[in-house]
Amino acid sequence: MNTTQIRCFLTVAKLLSFTEAAKALFMAQPALSKQIAMIEQELDMQLFDRTRRYVRLTPQGEILYHELQNIVKLTTAAINKARSIGIEQGGTLSVCVTSDELPKEYMPEVISVFMSSHANVQLDISVQETAALREGLSKGVYDLAVAMDFEIAGIEHLEIRKLAEQRRDFVISRRHPLAKMDHITIGDLTNELFISVDNEELKPAIEKLEEEFNRAGYKPKGLMNAPNVDTMHMWAAAGHGVALVDVKRNAWMKDLVHVIKLPIDTSSSLVAAWRKNNQNPYIQVFLNQLVDTLPPFEGDA
Repeated sequence: MNTTQIRCFLTVAKLLSFTEAAKALFMAQPALSKQIAMIEQELDMQLFDRTRRYVRLTPQGEILYHELQNIVKLTTAAINKARSIGIEQGGTLSVCVTSDELPKEYMPEVISVFMSSHANVQLDISVQETAALREGLSKGVYDLAVAMDFEIAGIEHLEIRKLAEQRRDFVISRRHPLAKMDHITIGDLTNELFISVDNEELKPAIEKLEEEFNRAGYKPKGLMNAPNVDTMHMWAAAGHGVALVDVKRNAWMKDLVHVIKLPIDTSSSLVAAWRKNNQNPYIQVFLNQLVDTLPPFEGDA
């Protein structure tokens, strides 16, 4: 049983869902199922009871889950101890952070704690738009990038860790007649314009969203492209159409828009990414501080 298989087993055991575990591990579900099957075959024991309604650990699986958690903790501690040998000598760390709203409320604390505990390290940190972030990460300009998953899609040879999830809600102005309805369906929105953003850097996210729309059978009357995200928010609040907004991080909109619950996956993930061949020991130090600062994320293995 290798480290990848151990991580797969622990994630499924924690979430008790192959679907959610595959998302957390950035794997296809069939590939994850194959890894679990290989473990069960190697150990000659069944680790999960699986039906269409639930996934549960068997008694053997329960024991293995708790024991492997302890082993992973000891292994992580040993690796960090080994890394710390060279850390006290000082060094540099270059970090690039997405301009998205999600990390902004946590990053200042992470930077402050890191710098106070590692005064001998030169920390170069900047906020960049997607294009600059992708280029810098690809070319090794940045040791670590904190970005939305769609911003780094397609970049090869990366280690990726999922940090937090962001869900945007469908919103419509409270002044709109639909906002007075008790229940709004996809069909009710087909006569409304969908407000998007005319931004090449957001193209991967928009394409992913269009796939979800098609899967759910949602076909808006038309698209209305705003020049930037702030304008999209303003148009939605003013009643120009339907938009996707993270209302939690745009508190000024709460009294201006009505949130619509639809069966469409509008989530994206904040991730940390670094090149596999980058041996900078401060990557894990900074990442650990970031994980400790962010709210608990149950998809984190």
